[in-house]
Amino acid sequence: MPNSYQSIVVERPLAEVWEVLRNFHDLGWAIGVIDDWRIVGDRGAGQIGARRSINGVFFEELLELSDLTHTLKYQIYDGPSPLSPQEVSHFIAVAAVKPVTETDAAFVEWSARWNGDDPGDVTRNFASEIFTELLRRLRSHCEGAG
Repeated sequence: MPNSYQSIVVERPLAEVWEVLRNFHDLGWAIGVIDDWRIVGDRGAGQIGARRSINGVFFEELLELSDLTHTLKYQIYDGPSPLSPQEVSHFIAVAAVKPVTETDAAFVEWSARWNGDDPGDVTRNFASEIFTELLRRLRSHCEGAG
């Protein structure tokens, strides 16, 4: 099963970083990577089944949200290439925040797995680039707020 994994350290306490990341409906911290996001349906930001559209082309659904383990899991259920339903299925992404106990910072990881062929690692490279930029924006937003 193909996958992608990216991580970063944010020099802010875990609780502050998690508070930003856990809101499935607010991507204001990601401007520049995500410039347009809309709520799809009537589920709240922390409710399983909450849906959103990203930049008008990607459609995502919240599958799990845990304030205990500071993880959020979602699927991309529709979008253009290389994440179209014709190319991949079961594209499941997980964002998790863990403590860096030595410095009271947060270790944030973003990963995804999916089914489908990935010739030339096109999907992997796409996901890695997006996750890397999202993590950088998250760090900038959180550290700038502190």
